[in-house]
Amino acid sequence: MTKSGIGVPEVILFYGDPSQMTHIIHALSYEGEYNIESKFLGYGESCIKGVLLPFLSGEPQVILPGTGDRTLGLTKEEEMAIGIPAELLFYVNKNLFKSGGIFNMRQPTRFIIGNIPEGMGPPAWNYLKRQLKKKNRTANTKTSMEINPHP
Repeated sequence: MTKSGIGVPEVILFYGDPSQMTHIIHALSYEGEYNIESKFLGYGESCIKGVLLPFLSGEPQVILPGTGDRTLGLTKEEEMAIGIPAELLFYVNKNLFKSGGIFNMRQPTRFIIGNIPEGMGPPAWNYLKRQLKKKNRTANTKTSMEINPHP
């Protein structure tokens, strides 16, 4: 879609599986410039959210393809999409696959077997790991007290 008709596109709509879209989202948010927030309408996703909103607002939008995408565009059920202003294409290319450093999942997705080294991963993982350890300590203490109520 262009303001002046046929020519250089002003919006790009990418379709792919969730892991591919995750790489694009990570590339956009890598430097903290474009943190995507999307609300889902359930209809007109690719037309309204995927093209019109990025065109008007200059902000990327994640979409869930709808009936039109599936029946007319032959979009697969396991696909999703993201619409971005065309000027962000080079920004995405610059940051693609940078997030996560050596632990980046790449494409196709690679899997990490075993435990992730202490301190690695998203901060939420470390928080949840501490909470789980705390919960286990509490459970172990209760179990010990049930076995031997009078130490």
